[in-house]
Amino acid sequence: MRLGYAWKRLQDKLRAARLLRSYAAHSRWSPDELKRHQRERLRALLAHALEKSPFYAELYRKSGVDADSPLEDLPVVDKKTLMANFDRVVTDPGLKLAELRAHLARLERDEYYRGEYRVFSSSGTTGHEGIFVYGREEWSLVLAARLLTGSLGERALFGPLAGGGRTALIVAHRASSASVASAATLDVFGSRYLFLDAALRVDELAARLNAARPRGLVGGSSLIALLAEEQLAGRLRIAPRVVVVGAELATENMKRRILDAWGVRPSEAFGMTECPSFGLSCAAEPGIHVREDLGILEVVGADGAPVPDGTPGRRILLTNLYNRTQPLIRYEISDVVAMAPDPCPCGSPFRRIAELSGRSEDVFVLPGPDGRTVSIPPAQLRAVAGGFPRLVQYQFVQDEGALVVLLVVSGGRDAEREIAETLRARLNGMLLAHGAAVPELSFRFVAQLEREPGGKIKLIKSNVAAARR
Repeated sequence: MRLGYAWKRLQDKLRAARLLRSYAAHSRWSPDELKRHQRERLRALLAHALEKSPFYAELYRKSGVDADSPLEDLPVVDKKTLMANFDRVVTDPGLKLAELRAHLARLERDEYYRGEYRVFSSSGTTGHEGIFVYGREEWSLVLAARLLTGSLGERALFGPLAGGGRTALIVAHRASSASVASAATLDVFGSRYLFLDAALRVDELAARLNAARPRGLVGGSSLIALLAEEQLAGRLRIAPRVVVVGAELATENMKRRILDAWGVRPSEAFGMTECPSFGLSCAAEPGIHVREDLGILEVVGADGAPVPDGTPGRRILLTNLYNRTQPLIRYEISDVVAMAPDPCPCGSPFRRIAELSGRSEDVFVLPGPDGRTVSIPPAQLRAVAGGFPRLVQYQFVQDEGALVVLLVVSGGRDAEREIAETLRARLNGMLLAHGAAVPELSFRFVAQLEREPGGKIKLIKSNVAAARR
């Protein structure tokens, strides 16, 4: 590693450590202190965007809003609009989309762009390209956020377990990933992380983990659940003390199998390239605390109006309070979430995501009465698949007029028959209760589910919605 390059990474990490001390105190704030912080940060962000971003200056002028306007009066921005106006959105006129794409194309590790910027790409589930840029100070706050949320188990492994082994980070191994780059910066001298490509076969991952014996295990929920099955079968033999899952929904069945395998209940991380390391599950209560000192999360319905806490929305609006290089203000993301209606007994001022259901693209739309359509949210489908001890994995796939359920079952033909019969009855009952016409149902038993690029398994997949996008 080049000395100058390592020194810059170390500077970022040291700056992150200073920010960590400051931001850690925010967990002891009162709700009023948090709201005051959000108002001050939002006003400063809006003033900066109005002065430095030609896109926001024009958008807000046309919309009749300014730096003192309430958040809910500001227009919503989506990824397609952001990318179409990229060169006018960013506040450094030297940042050009074409040049950033070229930088990403030749990226091999966590290199800086022009010595000052971190650049990442994300397509999410929409298929639309997104490129996101962070300045040096903003990047240090991303690193601090990672430590604050413990999204890699760093707070445990760098604290009480210091010197006690590495964390295995199993991710889509691409240099344009914020997750990979932030871990690489924190691991500046290469001693704390074992990077494994999530695209590897499960048996290959098990072999490498057996050789490394990591004390921390981090990766996508479905992939970690598959590794738990390997552990229970005796092919994987590790004893992690920290298990963190994220990148996709973790079902209760996945979490139970992980607990059975290692005696550790997994922590759930929540984040996105637009605001990495944004939350972590609460140790006291179910749900994921959102770091609302870093960003503001609004849960809205299909009409864009806010939904009450406890009610799943159809999308979220994110306002990143610290990224001034590429302001993201009321930025639309298709996550389907419901916020907990009550304060957490743990005393945190940060609200909890009570239900993380996936993406709005995963909502099944079925024919209903009188020619109307009925939307079946992912949570309803997952509910009917719950409570089967011998159901290892499942996947619901919607095609025109048909619903195929792929099942991985342990216990032989008797278990398969019992689960299929019960699932059919549950699905029929749930769909009829929602007023939906029951499509043709079929069940297929498979040895394993196909993983998406990057190692994820999409539990609920609507080919109908994909064809309409």
